[in-house]
Amino acid sequence: MRRALASAVCVIAVSALLAGVWASVATAAFGVATFDGQVVANPAGDPFTQAGGHPEAATVSIDLNARRDTYGNLTPDGSLRNVLVDLPAGFIGNPTATPACATFLDNYGTGNGVNCPGSTQVGVARTTYDANGGVGTFSAPVYSLLPAAGYPASFGFDVAGNTPITLNGQIRSDGDYGLRVSVVNIPQALAVVRTVVTFWGVPADPSHDDERGYFGNSIVSCAQIKSTGGGIPCSSSAQGQVKPFLTNPTGCTAAGVGLQTRLHVDSWDHPTQSADASFVSHDPPGFPLARALWGEPQGPTGCDQVSFQPAVGIAPTTTAAGAPTGLDVSIGFPTDGLLNPTGVAQSNLKRAVVTLPAGMSVNAASADGLGGCAPGEYAAETASSAPGAGCPDASKIGTVAIDTPLLGEQVRGSIFLAKQNDNPFHSLLALYIVAKVPARGVLVKLAGTVTPDPASGQLTATFDDNPQLPFGLLSLHFKEGPRGVLVNPSSCGTVSSHAELTSYSAPDGAPAVSESPLAVGGDCDAAARFTPALQAGVVDPRAGASSTFTLDLSRPDGQQNVVGIDVTLPRGQLAKLRGLPLCTGDAAASGDCPAGSQIGTTTVAVGAGSSPVYIPQPGKTPTAVFMGGPYNGAPFSLVIRVPAQAGPFDLGTVVVRAAVFVDPVDAHVRVVSDPLPQILQGIPLRYQRIAITIDRPGFMVNPTNCGVMSVGGTVTSSQGARAGVGSRFQVGDCARLPFSPRLTASTTAHASRATGAGLDVKIVEGVEGEANVHSVRVELPKQLPSRLTTLQKACVDSVFNANPAACPAASVVGSGTALTPILDVPLTGPAYFVSHGGAAFPDLEVVLQGQGVTIVLDGATFISKQGVTSSTFGNVPDAPIVSFDLSLPAGPHSALTANGSLCSKALQMPTSIVAQNGAQIRQQTRIKVSGCPKAKKAKKHKAKKHKQKMKKRGKDKR
Repeated sequence: MRRALASAVCVIAVSALLAGVWASVATAAFGVATFDGQVVANPAGDPFTQAGGHPEAATVSIDLNARRDTYGNLTPDGSLRNVLVDLPAGFIGNPTATPACATFLDNYGTGNGVNCPGSTQVGVARTTYDANGGVGTFSAPVYSLLPAAGYPASFGFDVAGNTPITLNGQIRSDGDYGLRVSVVNIPQALAVVRTVVTFWGVPADPSHDDERGYFGNSIVSCAQIKSTGGGIPCSSSAQGQVKPFLTNPTGCTAAGVGLQTRLHVDSWDHPTQSADASFVSHDPPGFPLARALWGEPQGPTGCDQVSFQPAVGIAPTTTAAGAPTGLDVSIGFPTDGLLNPTGVAQSNLKRAVVTLPAGMSVNAASADGLGGCAPGEYAAETASSAPGAGCPDASKIGTVAIDTPLLGEQVRGSIFLAKQNDNPFHSLLALYIVAKVPARGVLVKLAGTVTPDPASGQLTATFDDNPQLPFGLLSLHFKEGPRGVLVNPSSCGTVSSHAELTSYSAPDGAPAVSESPLAVGGDCDAAARFTPALQAGVVDPRAGASSTFTLDLSRPDGQQNVVGIDVTLPRGQLAKLRGLPLCTGDAAASGDCPAGSQIGTTTVAVGAGSSPVYIPQPGKTPTAVFMGGPYNGAPFSLVIRVPAQAGPFDLGTVVVRAAVFVDPVDAHVRVVSDPLPQILQGIPLRYQRIAITIDRPGFMVNPTNCGVMSVGGTVTSSQGARAGVGSRFQVGDCARLPFSPRLTASTTAHASRATGAGLDVKIVEGVEGEANVHSVRVELPKQLPSRLTTLQKACVDSVFNANPAACPAASVVGSGTALTPILDVPLTGPAYFVSHGGAAFPDLEVVLQGQGVTIVLDGATFISKQGVTSSTFGNVPDAPIVSFDLSLPAGPHSALTANGSLCSKALQMPTSIVAQNGAQIRQQTRIKVSGCPKAKKAKKHKAKKHKQKMKKRGKDKR
């Protein structure tokens, strides 16, 4: 009663004040004199502040600047044209609370005003206007109408029986999703001075019966009309369902803080002029008497009475372990409190944080053909925009459906992937949800971020500051199929999704927690298996030819991931490094290698399912394989650069180094990779194929041996499993290769017991393109036997194998030099006598080194009973050699000694040279001896006498 009295006193005071203002203003510019409103709990006018509750009524009043002429008549300063009122976020109206009037203007113009059933009335409007020099006030019902095109709700009322006014309601989809009510193109002749519009909280409630019907030109109620028996009778009841029309926001404000309602108006007379105003809920007028009577501003209260009981469902579209999958997410709320006139609506959802199960992660394969939605494209999404006019269709990764009691139909739309980093969160993964009802102008746009754990890839999605709009069910469906956006955990068992939902009624309180279990099944043994396969070979399989070399490693989907590759190439499959700049230092570490060092490219297929994404993709930065310098103890390396770009994603550049070792016995090449990255920025890299193509012209050289060989090695998995892989390898057409090496040998006649004898042997191969040498056997003449004292000082093989340089000096018997077209420098080094276990005689081991490469030529030594020494180099690398020089000099530790004079007769060395293709050359190699004394010349007369004697003998025979 006290509040009702206070309200009445305040209304009188405000009226007196306004009257004084109008009377004192002679002229004024177009604008708003006062803008006010209230949400009341009862006819007495007490404020209604229950959060989520349904008020008795809500009123908005607008007074425009006006003046009184010399006759005391009130005239507005400018004709009102457009009115736009923005209600506080969270304060909602339900257009389905009453039936909609479809006959609003059916009888208009007949003098009977509008023609709508009483059940469609949702409030009352009172309009004061300039009536031909006087002030007229007209009261009329406000009806719920069939929505105008592009609006979810429309309302209408009549002024003076001849001017229909339509109010269109919509959602502020570009802001806080509060309600906006607009009136467009008010007839200029109406000259509005003041308007007061009241909407009822529960239109069908019988308490409003006395205000139903057509009022006319006086502010009187239906009850007064019925008591006098005159005027147009009012409806006795709404004859409709008792359903709330208005609902307060479900979030509360601090004491002394109200909610703001904003106004924007413009005029016909001054198109460039407009005016704005606002008021705060339950904020008394700005003078001491009103504030003393009404107290401080106040927003919604009683949040402890607002329940929050969300129901969450999260389930993949398939439960198969390790399989690509879509995802269905649903969030539901009871709506009984929203639809119960005496109830309290459930709190609206403020924040949703959903963490998917451990092991469920992004499927990299989903990036193939995927696009990203840029901020400008997202902004271009309107209620009426066509598909693709905003976010591109390629960025669509799912669908959304919203069931709300505020509309008679679903709000449907799409889930789009936001452009990487170019989104409100500056994040790798962000989502845009766009749902709409184009015919009714409904548009809901939400932006959320998805955070992958950088170590495990586990995903957490966050949508914050969601619209304060009620819904019964929100359903999200993410793309499924071979390129589904997610991948199930690889192991079978039960895991759970975790959801934390925060309400507007308790934004700082504990969130509602929900667990959604997931039973993962299917092929539960796949994750324990590791059976990679290897295919390798050359494009041109001709022996000795230069050809592109390919290596293709594949892994069955769902099995353990590849983490390391150790591959051995077939003997004789080599590369020409001469003149090739190597990538070293920081350039090799970053992959920013000089173009001249590129030798090939790589292709990587990643993701789960039958359709992985292949990198590089068309239009993206190409991959590259470079020849690098020394690395991890190897003389060379590969620098493999892979720009991790797929679809809309750019995860940076991946650089993998691989050490390239050259076997010292037969020069075969072994390539050992560093561990491959398993996850990038939280995106797991499930390798299904890794292909290397070495296609630099003239770089790779085929073997000249046509025997069956293999490319083999070991692949290591992410769980430590090791699997052997191999691919058959064989070149052909070996018989066409010529073979014409030349072997020469020389020694010196100056041999002695103290210094022994020396021998130099040189092999010069034929022109490039011939078969390479496989073995060489030479048998020394008896005049050049092995020096037993030196053989006795041979290096023990254990010492030699550990470090030849540690061998005693007496075991060093010479040196060798090999010139090859595949390296920039010759291979040179010492020759040792090395004793191998139970072997009868030490071997001659030539250690050749250059450009980081070490090759050990093993020459088996045999001494026959006759003292003849033979050496057989039976395993010469299948590599092109321009020349090979072996020098066994004389000296205190010479390998050979002299047996008699080396000048007495020609020294013949039986030689056998066998090619890699089986061709053989057998010859008697004459050892050239230098330093022998020259033969003496016979005297001339003795030669003449001998000639005459021979001539006489010839005559005698005749």
